[in-house]
Amino acid sequence: MKKRVVIMGLVLIMLGWITPAFAREPINSSGKLTVLVIDKLAVEDLNPAVTPSLCRLIDKGSLGLCSNRTLGKGGSEDGYLTMGAGNLAGGAAICGFNHDERTGKGIQTGAQFFENLMGVDPGSHEVLLLNLPEIQTAMMKDKVTTRPGMLGDTLSKNNVDVHVLGNADINGFNYRPAVALAMDFYGRVAHGDVGIATCEEVEDSFITTRTNYGYLLEQLKHLQNSPGIRIVDLSDLARMDKAGVASPEMQIRERERVLKDIDQFVAKVAGDMDFSQDMLMVAVPSAAMVKVQEKSTFTPLIIVGPEFKQGVLSSSTTRRDYIVANTDVAITILDYFNIEPPQEVVIGQPIRSSADNQDRLETAQQLTQKTAMINRVRVTLVKGYVLLQIIFICFALFCILFKPRFKETASRLLLAMVVIPFVFLIMGAIPAVSDGQYMLIAVLATIILNIATRKLFKGNYFKGLLAISALTLIILNIDIINNSSLIKNSVLGYDPMSGARYYGIGNEYVGVLMGTSILLAAALTQKIKRPYILGLITLLFISQTYMLAAPSLGAQSDGMITAPIAFIVTLILLSGHNLNPKLVFSLLGAVVASVLAFTIFDMTRPAEMQTHIGRAAHQIYQGGWQEALLIMARKAAMNMKLIRYTIWTRVFIAILLALAVLVYRPVGAMKMIRDKYPPLFKGFAGILLAAIIGGLINDSGIVCAATTSIYLITPLLMLILHNHNEVTEK
Repeated sequence: MKKRVVIMGLVLIMLGWITPAFAREPINSSGKLTVLVIDKLAVEDLNPAVTPSLCRLIDKGSLGLCSNRTLGKGGSEDGYLTMGAGNLAGGAAICGFNHDERTGKGIQTGAQFFENLMGVDPGSHEVLLLNLPEIQTAMMKDKVTTRPGMLGDTLSKNNVDVHVLGNADINGFNYRPAVALAMDFYGRVAHGDVGIATCEEVEDSFITTRTNYGYLLEQLKHLQNSPGIRIVDLSDLARMDKAGVASPEMQIRERERVLKDIDQFVAKVAGDMDFSQDMLMVAVPSAAMVKVQEKSTFTPLIIVGPEFKQGVLSSSTTRRDYIVANTDVAITILDYFNIEPPQEVVIGQPIRSSADNQDRLETAQQLTQKTAMINRVRVTLVKGYVLLQIIFICFALFCILFKPRFKETASRLLLAMVVIPFVFLIMGAIPAVSDGQYMLIAVLATIILNIATRKLFKGNYFKGLLAISALTLIILNIDIINNSSLIKNSVLGYDPMSGARYYGIGNEYVGVLMGTSILLAAALTQKIKRPYILGLITLLFISQTYMLAAPSLGAQSDGMITAPIAFIVTLILLSGHNLNPKLVFSLLGAVVASVLAFTIFDMTRPAEMQTHIGRAAHQIYQGGWQEALLIMARKAAMNMKLIRYTIWTRVFIAILLALAVLVYRPVGAMKMIRDKYPPLFKGFAGILLAAIIGGLINDSGIVCAATTSIYLITPLLMLILHNHNEVTEK
């Protein structure tokens, strides 16, 4: 039997490896793609009065919001590098020059300096990056497979002409970030001009330097009948971001003037294009400083072309209408030319358009406003919740050890610890309001629900806790099935602007799901002494594992490993069986085999349908054990960083310290809980196991561990408070 299983597994693996790839069409050699890069443009800047041409492009084409995650702080250089690499990049400035342009003190030309730096002949390449080694060195510490220049290199190798025009120079300082979007792996661009001719000095603005739109239009006219890609850097908004602070009135007036200049340029470029075969993309590498301060970092992405008509943008990276990732931009450009990207160094996916007849611009602006509002209140509400947990746990311990007469108050406060995750979840349905209104609603909802639960269960706080836990789990399941719309808009969800996660269930609610599931399973076993209850619990655990693992629901890879182990161990404990080494290894083998089977299945699907699990597996398959080590190193680094900096570490430590105290004080308390509530005690062990495994495996393990442990420490403290007299008598 074992041999058959092994043979079947090998056959499945081989089938996964030899699954034929879908054939691509020949390279599109006649198409013309123009990328207008407008750094610091915000979706709120777009309106028919100031930017009518851009609005017409939106009406004609497709609109999306770009998440701008990078390896650096998300500034302009990081954004350009990431877009050009199709993978996370950043960490250094971009020093671009024309081939014959003098550098530094004017001793060497760009070509001479490049050859001295790189040891590579620049040949006839017209634009050169002069600090690529610095960029590569800065990225080495991040343990990524990113190759700066992936887009330009892949286009050049497939004989697509690449042109780059424009710069962001200001006050005499060279600043040419668009080179990073167009260059090859050596930092070279075949054609273009990023020199001083592309901008002009002015006397009627505090910016002092403006884009020379007339010169850029003249250069584009020379290329009008030439296929290939032309990347045009329109950086006056970025210059405003770098210029000195002007009065608010002058800031508004200058921004409007810049937007009108850009819009007129866009109109002229679009007027010379045939969108039945040509494509125009308006891309924004980074958000303006004022938007960063407002935690509103989505930037607009507009695409008009054969496959992008009157729709909204999305990609399999995000699986969300209107939202795409900056790493998807380069892959979409390659896809236009029917060129396969080098999969081993990219993480982006092609952007697609889906029809949408509503007011797309208004919807995108509302989505931006709500997401930004959630980001702003998240810090206050989550930090407040964590602080309250620590205070409530300490107060409950104080009551247990010294002042039992306050146990009623302590129980009310403990009930709030499980009410708040439920409130944070259902508040995902609230439309965008002011920050203050949102926080006030959250506080009032918590108080009202806490009081209502206490009244409904007539002061039986433990029953109230179980009821709220069950309600949380039910709503959580409904939401996961319903595209996780509540989680996406919850302060305990995730931030799509930062690009860490876009769909499915995040680590905070993975912990809630596991904690509530095990607690309810243990409570059912405690209450109902019937053989069939184990069957119902088994179905519960299977359904919750599916919620975490199903590709169509988000495929939370770390939870998919953690939950089955914790659920199986809990089920064995509740069934009355003892854990022995043979059983433990058998269970681990079954979980590993299941995860491997899912991974193989995911790998065999088309790339655009794969979850991040299948994509990571492909990277390991192509990069070998070194790629696997890189992934593990990144996960470990992320966990260590979060353990040091996230506030969730403090509440998890508080929970562990509280458990340590309860082992010894009051004397006999833990033994009483174990003897009086044996299924619940076993459930607590299962929750602790889930927290530990989740903490070790998850990218944000400490967060998952902390939210899981809430459903251990809260009922445990409640039970000890409820049975305080019995404990002290013994």
